[in-house]
Amino acid sequence: MTQYIKKLPAVFQTVTEKKFFDATFDQVFSKKDSDMLAGYLGRRDPGSYNPITDFYLPEPSKNRTWWQLEATAFARDTDTTKSNIFFYEDLLENIEYYGGNTLNQDRLFESEYYSFGPPIDYDMFINYQNYYWIEQGLAVIDITGVMGSDIIGQPSYTTPPSATPPNLTLSSGMTITLLDDPLYNTPHVLENFGGCEGLGLVEKFPDFTAGTIFEFLPWDGKIELSTGRVIENEFWDMTTWEVQAQPGNGDYITIERGAIDRNAWSRTNKWFHIDTINKTIAATNSSFPTNATRALRPIIQFVANIPLYKSGTQFRETISFGFRNDLAAQPLTLAQFQGQPLATINLTYDIELADQDLVAWFNDPASNNYIWVANVDGFGIVTFTEWTSAATPVCRRRRIRPAGSRRGGRSARSPSSACTPDWRAPVRS
Repeated sequence: MTQYIKKLPAVFQTVTEKKFFDATFDQVFSKKDSDMLAGYLGRRDPGSYNPITDFYLPEPSKNRTWWQLEATAFARDTDTTKSNIFFYEDLLENIEYYGGNTLNQDRLFESEYYSFGPPIDYDMFINYQNYYWIEQGLAVIDITGVMGSDIIGQPSYTTPPSATPPNLTLSSGMTITLLDDPLYNTPHVLENFGGCEGLGLVEKFPDFTAGTIFEFLPWDGKIELSTGRVIENEFWDMTTWEVQAQPGNGDYITIERGAIDRNAWSRTNKWFHIDTINKTIAATNSSFPTNATRALRPIIQFVANIPLYKSGTQFRETISFGFRNDLAAQPLTLAQFQGQPLATINLTYDIELADQDLVAWFNDPASNNYIWVANVDGFGIVTFTEWTSAATPVCRRRRIRPAGSRRGGRSARSPSSACTPDWRAPVRS
């Protein structure tokens, strides 16, 4: 190596200058002192590592061989100062030096952890591209020679050769009619609830009640659903209200069909698997729905009977009328209606109450835990009696929408009551 200090006059070739030149000029201007190596670095993963053809650069120790590219480890003090900085292999050797067992490193560095298994349909979350939103549902498959008891509770079911259609394996989401069973001779949707419940038949009921003021409120503007039905309210602004009674397109946060409380998400769920669609098309000789919309992102479908926050657990019945406040914002109560002439009630509140109608008073603490039935005598006087008994009160709390969902359904609501009704009915003030 050339010593550049020799090029200086002898008077400047002192010990101090020599040290300076050794650390600076001699290093910068010296020839490179390195070797070219060709080989692999890193982990030798089973399946991809070939010991014959893959040449890994040798290391002086076993730990250096195993952990060639692992990151360093360090400790951070309370003042964020970093200390005890080690390469990974040095850390293992240091632990081993003090008597630690480094053979099982999963155990050595294990920390507390949790696994999260949400109550959702994992196939819809992972394989969402196999699902289509079909607003009107699937075509009905008429089946003879099969009873509902043959299907319900089974893990799977295929129609026998004597049935029509024969040898049809039922799939979750199919809409079927069992013509020989008086309990299921109307369209029902097949659902596989899994576990010990198995298959179930869910009554296919409308996802909205025609004519109620909750279908769409006046300021919804013009809305055209995927079914082609047009709702037009041209006297208000064109921005839709944040709550719809009937969805117009796919809802990516929903609940499995068949919930016993008939909540808004469960009864308006229109997601169907492509295999179910194809089976239905083959069985009914129909065509692929033109308005089917394929899922574009993961679908979060909760299990059917998951408890909802401050909500009832079981659907009782659809009421005809629900009363809240009068024009002076004072609560309407059962006492104001009890024993009144039917004609007076209908005229005062602009309704068409009839005998045996089910009603509720939402803001009356003395009666809002029950559904009441109207009894009209021969003189036109209305007497309201409890339709639900004291042993089975109806306590519906304000429904909170799942995070990210934009639709709350056709549920009667009250923003401040501790226990308020949640029945699907028009509300009159």
